Amino acid sequence: MGMLDPNACRSAIAAVLATVPNIGQVWTQRRLLRDDAAVQKYLVSNGKINGWFVSFAFTNAARSDRKPGFHGIGVQGGGEVLTTFQFQIEGYYAVDDANDSEEAFANLAWSIASTINSYGGINVDGLTTQDPCDLVQITYAALANKYLTHYGRLQLGLMGRTQ
Repeated sequence: MGMLDPNACRSAIAAVLATVPNIGQVWTQRRLLRDDAAVQKYLVSNGKINGWFVSFAFTNAARSDRKPGFHGIGVQGGGEVLTTFQFQIEGYYAVDDANDSEEAFANLAWSIASTINSYGGINVDGLTTQDPCDLVQITYAALANKYLTHYGRLQLGLMGRTQ
């Protein structure tokens, strides 16, 4: 088994998201959405805002734990280091009250969590443990001083050997 790589983790999460019906655009990095051009480029899918970013979590992005082994002072190596990388999945979705967009977005966010949780472990080399995907936040966000959107944030931890 190889070492767990955070970039491979982000790509694997994005690949799972791409299988969720009506997902819209998916990016493996958080993008800055300062103006209309950025919103159009990164979030618009089929004529409406519906986009998702996979990035490191705001806090505890990587938690490492060293397992017993040789501990030489001033010497590298010894033991095994397991690291849990915490990722967040953030989504933006166009507000459309006439078409009950609030329920549609909440269902989409839950579909993402449910799809990720249906795997014992997503397909990424070096993964030893996958925490459940949690739906952390559903609210609203303003983008580029122009758009009011639904906003959701999910969190997922992936653990594997890094040393």
